[in-house]
Amino acid sequence: MKKILLFFIAVFLSIAIVSLLIQRKLISPITSLPSVIKEVDNPEISTLPAASGEPSPTPVATPAIPLFELHFNTSNYSLGEPSGDVPGVKVRLYDSQNRLLGEQVVPPIVMKGNGGSGGNVLFQVPLGTYRADAETTQLVGTKTVTLTSYKDQQFYTIPMYAQPIKISGKYYFDANKSGTYNEGETTFANKKINAFVRTGAAYKNLYEAGSTTTDSQGNFLLTVKYIGSYTFGAEQVLGYQELSQRWVDLTAGQSATYDIYLWSL
Repeated sequence: MKKILLFFIAVFLSIAIVSLLIQRKLISPITSLPSVIKEVDNPEISTLPAASGEPSPTPVATPAIPLFELHFNTSNYSLGEPSGDVPGVKVRLYDSQNRLLGEQVVPPIVMKGNGGSGGNVLFQVPLGTYRADAETTQLVGTKTVTLTSYKDQQFYTIPMYAQPIKISGKYYFDANKSGTYNEGETTFANKKINAFVRTGAAYKNLYEAGSTTTDSQGNFLLTVKYIGSYTFGAEQVLGYQELSQRWVDLTAGQSATYDIYLWSL
């Protein structure tokens, strides 16, 4: 009985001492446990998947693909050799799938001091294969470029030639020497035809502009790309007299007829 009494006295004194310490703020009551449990049971919202109807977290931006600066200028080759830039030309850029990526007009070169600016267009593209087409009423040109490294060449020239000039004719024996083909006159099949052109100042430059072969009826068709004065040579046929050359002036986009005939010896 005495031991029981001492036990209750000890418990009472312990409770009294703890109460006194709490009142004097020497210890804190155990009130933080529910908070700790709450944090464990309810993690931050940002760590949970978004509920239906709630906005999703902002996706991380994909790094931009670096672009290559691709420059084109134009040069007039329609007289057989480069003869300067061609300002005002519209340049269209296509990808390897023949999709139009953009178009720009070549500005004129503006001289300033010892240098100049302009004269080219700029397209910014990823690495790949591209085709640049340039065209005016008189000239046309194209350039294909494949870029495999950002250290590749940046500046390219589009050579521009005359809009196609089409020349058709017949190679035949002019039996009555009229200078024109008459039904029934002999024609020469499978014979090579060469086109020559003189261009430049006073037509000083002579170039071979193209060649073809006559069909079974002696007809031929040539498409050439130079502006100038043309003459034609034909594969010789034994037993006939070769005539002196004739010249005809042709310009861009023109269609012309030029017959080649031989006389008897």
